[in-house]
Amino acid sequence: MVDGEKSVVGGLPLLANAPSVVSPAPVEIWSEVLACDPNAVVGQAPIWTRALVAGTRWKDCSRLYEFDDGRRFVLPLVRRFDARQAPQSGFAPSWGIGGLVGAGLDASVVSHVCQDLASAGSLSVHVRPNPTQAAHWAEAGPRFGTAIQRRAHVLSLQGSRNELFAGLSSSTRRRVRKAERGTLEIVSYAGGDELDTYYDELYLPSLARWGAAQNEPEFLARVRGQHRDPRAKLKALAQGLGESFVLTMALIDGRPAAGNIVLIGPNAHYTRGAMNELGASSGASHATMWHAIAAAKQRDVSWFHMGESGTNEGMARYKEGFGATAYDYCEYRFERFPFLAIDTALRSGVKRILRFKDK
Repeated sequence: MVDGEKSVVGGLPLLANAPSVVSPAPVEIWSEVLACDPNAVVGQAPIWTRALVAGTRWKDCSRLYEFDDGRRFVLPLVRRFDARQAPQSGFAPSWGIGGLVGAGLDASVVSHVCQDLASAGSLSVHVRPNPTQAAHWAEAGPRFGTAIQRRAHVLSLQGSRNELFAGLSSSTRRRVRKAERGTLEIVSYAGGDELDTYYDELYLPSLARWGAAQNEPEFLARVRGQHRDPRAKLKALAQGLGESFVLTMALIDGRPAAGNIVLIGPNAHYTRGAMNELGASSGASHATMWHAIAAAKQRDVSWFHMGESGTNEGMARYKEGFGATAYDYCEYRFERFPFLAIDTALRSGVKRILRFKDK
């Protein structure tokens, strides 16, 4: 076959030669690849993996793929143990978006990468791609691994600030204006300032409210929430990301009412949000979200990722009220040991006992 010629396997065009693979990905090349991808988010940047590794026991096992046609891609991955067979993740729940980053992605590239992951020798590899890449992964991924359905919302920041505000639903605009007419004050902090205030005054009270909505005992909701997002984890990420880690809070008469955390890099990613009872009755969360969107627009990014929505209709309506679009996509598991099946069975059993309601 002539160098560069394509063949077809399973209906997909494949490049003639498999890519070369380097792991961990060299940071300098990784940064160059990231800069060429207009859809990239902070979670796909080397700075995110460095912050994750610094604050946990995870190890960097990212993979650089270099193709004969000159295209290069990096797949952020981490693993708990420094062994070839150790399970790898990119990334686990609550750790953000992973997936391939690089310019010129198509289904052929994804197919080669999935084939590599399926044959890499690890007991399990978990990949949660950028939702905006869903079509490429849907075409290639299921042939090699198990696809798990997900739904996220993403807001395009094309247009002026006034045009973005006009794109809000009438009820969302009304809530934002009502909150701004009151005694509400919006403040933003970078690099972890006031993170303790957010955690104590907004996040911890939210855990009890979220648990009650899901028929989950309060103590269990608090244990799960603090295990998923321990204070030390958020502080490590804030320290590692610096100016890219932006906490915005709404204050009413000087008291925190609502807040969110947005990671701003090549694009923006709203990754955490919480409010207390004061915020629930004031429209503060809407005003805080609009402020974060407007601030991201000012930083000249193209996309504002609003995170996972799943099957929660209330959450979907909230995000769509800001003009966000739903993206149905999948995360993928490439397993030699049935970790997913075991985990799903255990979680389902506990939920049945608690009569847990997924929301």
